Amino acid sequence: MSLLAASLRRALIRFPLVLPLALALRAAAPAGSWIVPPLDGSFSAQVTPFFLPGAPAVQVELNLRTTAPGVRDVTFAVQADGLSLEGGARLDARGEGEWRVSKGSVDLAAWSGPALSHFAPAAAGSVGGRMRVTGAGTLRGGAVDGSAELELEGGSYDNPVKKLVVTGLAAKVRIADLRRLRSEPGQVVTWEGGSFDQLAIGAGRVRFRLEGNAVQIEDARVAVLGGELSVPRATVAFNASSYALAARLTGAQLGAMLPLLPPLLASARGGLDGRVDLRSDAEGIRIESAHLALRSGETAELRFLPSPGFISSQLPARVRQYYPGLVQLETGGIPLRAERLELVMSAEGDELGRTAVVSLEGGPADPALRAPLVIQVNVRGPLDQVVAFGTHSRLRFGGGK
Repeated sequence: MSLLAASLRRALIRFPLVLPLALALRAAAPAGSWIVPPLDGSFSAQVTPFFLPGAPAVQVELNLRTTAPGVRDVTFAVQADGLSLEGGARLDARGEGEWRVSKGSVDLAAWSGPALSHFAPAAAGSVGGRMRVTGAGTLRGGAVDGSAELELEGGSYDNPVKKLVVTGLAAKVRIADLRRLRSEPGQVVTWEGGSFDQLAIGAGRVRFRLEGNAVQIEDARVAVLGGELSVPRATVAFNASSYALAARLTGAQLGAMLPLLPPLLASARGGLDGRVDLRSDAEGIRIESAHLALRSGETAELRFLPSPGFISSQLPARVRQYYPGLVQLETGGIPLRAERLELVMSAEGDELGRTAVVSLEGGPADPALRAPLVIQVNVRGPLDQVVAFGTHSRLRFGGGK
């Protein structure tokens, strides 16, 4: 979430608004000054954005006209590969006054690479889509102020380092205060799908506001694991190398969660609700803790990986003969129906050194095989050694005791 927000704030806001104004106005003024020279006419120049290595060359066309004593009207057109902007300004002799961007379009595939590498290297990746830009405000002492509206459609984001892919990105963002980079509340970014490492990501939405150098998340939701992961509120600074998110997972399907669970089950059906504490850093996303459980009144069906003796070997022989269903449960022949299922993960471990505890109550799905069960599986040690996501996985568990 923060990678998308960082790319929107730095690449989609700062660049297309400030650059064309600076090009137009500084091209009309002597070096080191904002005083507009007493010239009327049309001027053009090709400018290389030196501060964005790899960016296409920009063609700038200016028209300056004196409309009244001490009043200059400036119109500009900026054209480049993947960039088109039109606007103007009404300025006094000192170069102060009002500006506007009446029409703008940016092809992010052409400009996102140089912009992200410069403004948000942690979010560097490939961004696609087209963004429309409009804005208006004032120029005082060389400082740009005002408001702007950005509209993104058909967007995409691909970060191979983070193993993050997002497709179908769309956004409508209004920046109410450009100088302080503050937006109005309720700005929205949506997407249609994607993937993070081995996990598929469904449709999602982030409602937020920009506040200086941070994103204030008002509500974030994404379809994942057959359910929904939501973050009700959070603050993420753009320059933060690490940040924590307290999320809620609703309706997560056990079948989709098998890669995240200790390797006990061959298949599973049922849904879990609960909380998940996440931390994002340069390495990806780390699951620090989780507490998930079946909803009251619901059941789950679990089919174990073949593990003969997993349960029955702990019981006396005389007891085993009364519960023939245990052997079929252990070999995966029949599933277990659980009336209670609870999963607790703590990457740092609890007071007993357990990094995961799976508790369930139930019995064989076949009612003819009597075998009421209460099972608790304790895992000790780093969860990354239990859940094999791969050496270079970006979805990780914190170190255990």
